[in-house]
Amino acid sequence: MSERVVAPPAAVAATAPAPPLLQRKCACGTHTPGGAECGECARQRTVGTCADTAILPADPGQPLGAATRAAMEPAFGRDFSRVRIHTGSNAARAAQNVGAAAYTAGEHIVFGAGHYAPHTARGAHVLAHELAHVAQREGNASTLSGSPSFAEASDPAEREAEHAAGRVLRGERARMTQVRTARIHRLGTGEIAGITAGAVAGAGLLGLGIAWLAGAFDRSVFSPTELNQYLDLLARTRHIEDHRDSDNKARDLVRRWRAGDAAFDLDAGHRTAGGSLTGVELKRLLIREMMSGVCGDDDERAILDILENSSTAALTALLDPALGLSVQDIDDKVGGDNHARFERLLEERMPRRGPDAAPQRQGTGQTCTARQSLMLDYARRTAVEMVDHAIRLLSSEADSPAVRQAVECRFRGATAAQLAQVRGVFERVRTALPQRIYHCGAEGGQAELEGMRVRDSNGETLTIPCTTELAVTFGQNAGTSRATTVREVFLCADFFRQNPTNQAITVVHESVHMAGLLDDIQYQPGCGMNLSDALRNPDSYAYFANDLMGPRPGEAGFTLPHITVGNFRNQGALSEENHCPICADLPGLGPDPSTGQNIMELRGDIDEHRRGVEYDFKRTKERAIWRRAGEQWELLQYDPRGTDDDRTSSDESLVPVNNHIYAVDGPGLQDLSNPGPGAHAADEFVYKASFVESVNARAPNGAWAPASNQFQWHSITWLEKVNGAWRRKTGENEVEPGAITIGTLSPRGPDDNVPVAPPGTAYA
Repeated sequence: MSERVVAPPAAVAATAPAPPLLQRKCACGTHTPGGAECGECARQRTVGTCADTAILPADPGQPLGAATRAAMEPAFGRDFSRVRIHTGSNAARAAQNVGAAAYTAGEHIVFGAGHYAPHTARGAHVLAHELAHVAQREGNASTLSGSPSFAEASDPAEREAEHAAGRVLRGERARMTQVRTARIHRLGTGEIAGITAGAVAGAGLLGLGIAWLAGAFDRSVFSPTELNQYLDLLARTRHIEDHRDSDNKARDLVRRWRAGDAAFDLDAGHRTAGGSLTGVELKRLLIREMMSGVCGDDDERAILDILENSSTAALTALLDPALGLSVQDIDDKVGGDNHARFERLLEERMPRRGPDAAPQRQGTGQTCTARQSLMLDYARRTAVEMVDHAIRLLSSEADSPAVRQAVECRFRGATAAQLAQVRGVFERVRTALPQRIYHCGAEGGQAELEGMRVRDSNGETLTIPCTTELAVTFGQNAGTSRATTVREVFLCADFFRQNPTNQAITVVHESVHMAGLLDDIQYQPGCGMNLSDALRNPDSYAYFANDLMGPRPGEAGFTLPHITVGNFRNQGALSEENHCPICADLPGLGPDPSTGQNIMELRGDIDEHRRGVEYDFKRTKERAIWRRAGEQWELLQYDPRGTDDDRTSSDESLVPVNNHIYAVDGPGLQDLSNPGPGAHAADEFVYKASFVESVNARAPNGAWAPASNQFQWHSITWLEKVNGAWRRKTGENEVEPGAITIGTLSPRGPDDNVPVAPPGTAYA
C-alpha cells in the first residue's frame, strides 16, 4: 500500500514468560482493561450473532461465587470468570431432559434438582468434575450449535474429568490434556451416588467442601516472626512463595506498612543473610504474590495501596515490564472500580501539562490517557534499544554466528552491501523514533468501534478505522526518493492489549515506514522471504531487530553487559548525567574548602545497557587516621585493605544515561572546626585512604555478579592547626587515581610501632 500503511494485525509470540491466564475477557475472547466490552463483542452484538442455546435453560445463569473461583481457578490453572451456573426449576427440567444430574455445555454447567451443593464434599466433587470439562480443550463437536451429542462415561474426557476432580479435592493441581469431543458431558445420578464413597472417602477436611478449598478459614494476620521468615525467603530467592496463604502474608505486610509499623517498612526493602531487596523490588514481589492465582478484591485493594503510596519514580519502576511487572498485568488482574482507581492514580501522577508534566506524556496526543502513555513509553524505550542494538551488531559484529543466523532468517542471502543497506534503514529509523507523535484509540464498546478522528500535524483531519489494526501510519511522497510518512502514528485499542515485546515491535515497524519503506508486503514474514521483498518489507526489519536482541535479561542464555570503570574526575562541576540523590547538595569536585573532605566522581561505561539489568557500585578501602600532639603521632583508626565501604547507594546514579552510570565519594575529615577526638590539644590530623571501585550487575531476579574492571584511587586530607584554627596543610591534600600504600606506621618518619586501634570505631 502506498498511501495508508498499517502495522501487523497480530504480533509474534513474546519471548518473555507468558502471564497467568487473564481474568477479564469480553465474550469474544478479547481482553479489555477493567472489564469493558471490547469492539469485537460490540460488533457481534450489533449484527446479532449468537449461538444456538436450545440445549441450555432459558435463564442466563449465574457466575461462580468468589469462594468457588478462589478454590478452583488455581487448581485448574484456568480463568472461570465466564462460567455460568444454572440451578432452579428451569435447570432441573433441562437436566431431566438429557438424563443427567449435572452436565456441561461449553462454559455453562446445569444442575439437576438438589445436585448443586458446593458446600458439601459430594457437591464440591461434582462441581470440580464439571469444571474439569470447561478446562478441557474444545473439539469440533463441542460447540453449542448443531444437534446435541453426548459423551459416554468411558470417554477419555470423562475419565480425565473424574480423575481431575479427585486431585483437586485432595488439594492438588489438575492438568487437563483431553479434548472435548461432544457437546454435552453429563453425570448421571448413579455416578454421583458413588462419589462420596469413592473419590472423597478418607479426606476428612473435605466435609467443608468449597469453603475449605477456597481457604475461607485462612489466617489474615501473622506474627512478626512469620512475616520476617516470609521476607527472608523472598530476599534469598527473589521469587514469590506462591503458597496457599502467601497472598495473605503479602496483604498483612501492606497493612502493617500502611499502619506505620517501622518493623515492616516496605520502602526500606529487606535484607537478610543470603539476599536483599530494595523497596521497589520488595513491593514488586508482593504485587506479583497477590496476583498469583485468583486476585480477589482484597488483593486488588492492597496492590493499589502499594502503588498509591509509592513515589512516582518508584511507581514507574514497579510497572517497568523489563523488570517483571507491567501495566498489562494490572489490566489483566485488577478490574472494575479498582481499575478505575488505578487509572486515576496514573492521571494524577503523570499530568499532561504544568510544571510537573510527565515525560511519559511527551510525544503523545490529547487522545492518549496516562495509562496508555505509560505503556507506550516503555514500548518506545525498548524500540530504541532494539534499533541501537541492531545498528551496533551490523556495524561491528555482522559476521558473528548470532547475527548471521538472524540474517539467514530475515534477509537470506544478503550481501555485505545489502546488510549495509539494512543498517542504513535502521539508522533512519533511529532518527525517526523520537520524532513520532502518537495518538491513542479508545478501548472498549462503541467508542472503539467508531475509531479515531484526529487532526494531524499537516492540519488534515483523518479518520482511522481501528477494527482490524494495531496501528496506522499515513504515507506521503510515495514512489519518490523522498518517500516517508506523516509524523503521527495512530495506535488502535488492540495495540494496548499486546504484550510489551509486541508493542515495541509495532513501534519499530511504524518508524520503518517513516524511513521510506511504505509498502507492507507481508506481515510476520517468518524465515526465508524472498530477499528483494524482505529488503522492502517493514516487518522484516522489525522482527530482525527483535531477533537480534536474543535472550532478554532474566532469560536463559542472557549475558550481562560489561562496564568499564574510570573517567575519574576531581575538579569542576559534577557531570550533568549524574543524578545521584546527594549530588544536588555537593559543592563540586576536589577538596571541599568548607570541610576536610575530598570529593571525586567516577563513571561506569556500559558496553550496551539492556533494560531490566541493574547495577551497583562496590567499594573497598584501606584507611588510616592519625593525630599528632607535640612530637607524638598516634594512630586513631586503621581499616585494613579490603574493608567494605559500600553502605549506601545515595552517592550513586544507577539509571544509565547514554550507557553511563556514576558514583561520587567524599572521604576525609568532615568538620574543620573539630576534625577528631582530642582536637583541642592536637596539632595535626591526617586521613589517608586507598579505594578499589568496581560494578556488579544482575538481570531481573538474578544474582549479583562482578561485571567490571577494578579501578583504584586514593584520597589524603592533612590538617594543621595555625593560630588556633584548623586548615589544610599546603601541598599535602589530594584525591587522585591510583593506589597508595598506607599501613599502620606514622604518616612520616621511621617505624614507631604505633599500636593499631580497632577498625571502624571512630570515623565514617
